[in-house]
Amino acid sequence: MLHIRTIRKNSRKAELADRLYQQAFPESERIPMSFLLRKAKKDFVDFLAFYDADEFIGFAYLISHNDITFVQYLAIDSSHRSKGYGGAVLSLISEKYRGNRLVLNIEETGVAAENAEQRAKRKRFYLNHGYRNAQYRMVHGSEGYEVLVKGGEPIPYEFLRLFKIYMGRLMYLFFKPKLIPVGSVSPTSQTRTTS
Repeated sequence: MLHIRTIRKNSRKAELADRLYQQAFPESERIPMSFLLRKAKKDFVDFLAFYDADEFIGFAYLISHNDITFVQYLAIDSSHRSKGYGGAVLSLISEKYRGNRLVLNIEETGVAAENAEQRAKRKRFYLNHGYRNAQYRMVHGSEGYEVLVKGGEPIPYEFLRLFKIYMGRLMYLFFKPKLIPVGSVSPTSQTRTTS
C-alpha cells in the first residue's frame, strides 16, 4: 500500500527525488532543485514522496491556492512504471486535495516531436484517470503545454494568479507564462509543426 512522506532539504527522500527529477524531465523544464526545496517550505507547496513499504516509488510537487492545486511535477521511478503506481499516486493526490480543482501541464500532443508517442501515451494516462483538456494551453518561453484539469476548470486569471504567488512578482515577470485559448495559433505551435 502506498503512503506519502514529505520531502525536506538534506534528506534521503530529497536525494532520491532529485535523481528521478534529473532523469524524468528535460533540462528545459527543470527548475533548480534548490529553488523547489526552498519554495516547499511555504504553506501552499507540497513536495511529496510516495513509498510502497520502504521502497521509493516517485514524487509529486504541488502548489495550491484557494481551491486550485497545480501538479507541477509528477514522476514515477522507471523501475516501477506500468505497475499501477501512477494511477495509485493520482488517487492519493485526488484524496489529499479533495474538493480542489486539480490542474497539470503536459507537453503538447499532435505536434512534430521526437517523443510524440510518449507524449500521446502520457495524455491517455491522465485522461483515463479523470483529467480532461482545459479550454486553454500554456506557453512558457518557447515551449507549449496542454493544460489538463480534474474537477472544475480554473479561469485563466485564477491559474496565472497561482503562478504569480508561487514565483513572486519578479520571477513571474521574467517567465511570463501565457494562457492561449485552444485552437488559437501561436508562434510556438507554428514552429513546431513546420520543422
